[in-house]
Amino acid sequence: EFPIDFMFRLYNENNDILYTDNITNNESVFWTKDIVQINEVVKMEIEILKWNTPNRVIKIMEVFSSIQEIYEGEDIISISLIEERETSQGSLPVGNISSNEIEVVFNNVNREFDVGNVDSNLYRLVKPNRKITAWIGVENELIPIGVFWTKDWDVPEDGLVAKTIGRDRLDRLRDTEYTTSKVETNKSIYQLAETILNDAGLKENQYWLDAELKDYTIPYAYFKPVSHREALRQLATACIGQVYCNRQGVIRFEGPGFALNRIDEVKTLAFLQAELPTEVEVIDSYGISGDDYFSKDNPSKQSDIANHITIETQPLEVKPNQELYSAKDLLAVRGLMTQMTINYNSVPAINVNVEVSGDVVIVSEEIYSWGTELYIFAPNNSVNDITVTGQPLVVSNKDNITVKDSESIIENGTIRYKLPNNHLIQSRGIAEIVAEKLLRYHKDPKRDVEIDWRGNPALELGDIIRVNDYPRGTNETIGYYYVTKQELEFMGYLRASMEGRRV
Repeated sequence: EFPIDFMFRLYNENNDILYTDNITNNESVFWTKDIVQINEVVKMEIEILKWNTPNRVIKIMEVFSSIQEIYEGEDIISISLIEERETSQGSLPVGNISSNEIEVVFNNVNREFDVGNVDSNLYRLVKPNRKITAWIGVENELIPIGVFWTKDWDVPEDGLVAKTIGRDRLDRLRDTEYTTSKVETNKSIYQLAETILNDAGLKENQYWLDAELKDYTIPYAYFKPVSHREALRQLATACIGQVYCNRQGVIRFEGPGFALNRIDEVKTLAFLQAELPTEVEVIDSYGISGDDYFSKDNPSKQSDIANHITIETQPLEVKPNQELYSAKDLLAVRGLMTQMTINYNSVPAINVNVEVSGDVVIVSEEIYSWGTELYIFAPNNSVNDITVTGQPLVVSNKDNITVKDSESIIENGTIRYKLPNNHLIQSRGIAEIVAEKLLRYHKDPKRDVEIDWRGNPALELGDIIRVNDYPRGTNETIGYYYVTKQELEFMGYLRASMEGRRV
């Protein structure tokens, strides 16, 4: 819902109008406009003239102009950053979606952040949802480390610091609900992700979708009312993809083959200068030597191994037309517009039809996979019945797709993994692709890497590093890893912890 026509005014301290604008025919939930700089503004006023939905309470989340403050050097006590592209909670890291987090501790010796300081530029502005763009570096070069929005603030009255925690754009999608899902046939995960992100209000430059997602087609795609983040998680699980935010604040949805494809992209040819020159393939990577780190570990985690994979398909069958909802003896009051949210008895459903008996008029109806939003108008007082019919889609003829690796079973014993049921894995073809990829990635112990080191803020998630796996040996044993998690800590000096997955 949004305002169609509204007035926007700016006032000075004498309540004189400094600027006014009359907006008509707005068609967006989010409205912005760039104007010339106007000084001495103390009040903004918005007057709603027309709302897009009749007989609804007007809901304005926030009206604001941009106030920007730059903090650097001694203004900042410390910065702590956690960024990751996959999570593991005692099982295979499947359907990864992760939000990055920053903690900033500011110097508050001048009491700028105090809630009651009316002389501060931040008076009444130290609150959640403040945008943070952070960099680490030196004067000649600053490295961006992310875009975040504040959550909690801690400004102790008897202290000299102010602390806030911020999370990235993906975390914001926890608080927005995806309720407009319709049953769509033969749509790719790429198309579905695009629909979800657009519904969340993101622009094209705020997300990136891997072309590999076009290879995964869902016969009957639908979602029950969930957050936009949860809808993306369900999609990621259906193709064992990864969803995370990069340092420019862009949401990235990568397919399961992205990391392997990246290895091929960064391979370069080198020529050995010898009596008989030879071409060799070299992986372009960032080297970390023993002088750069304080400690290194190559753990082998049992929870990351599986050599017997099972996936149960969830194929949907179209059932005959039947009643999905019925309500009797509903009282309609003369002259009133009534909104009804109808939830079907069987979800999802297609070919839905809504019938209303009595002296009422259906003004509008929106049919979704899970239910219908209905607006009815009563010209007279009346008692009415509402019936909704349609064809439910019901899971039937499920298959268990099982793949296993005999060599790994001989080496490690049988380690089983059953993918949790996902309503988007409906066909045998998709289930077989997902099972084969899971087996390929997780059939053998990986011995990934964990490093506590000096850190380099220029390294990002997905970058490839090379480390000597056995520095005590006479010959180097080089291991290549792509970065899956980083923790950066800056307190006048830089220190980092990094995790990498072997390529």
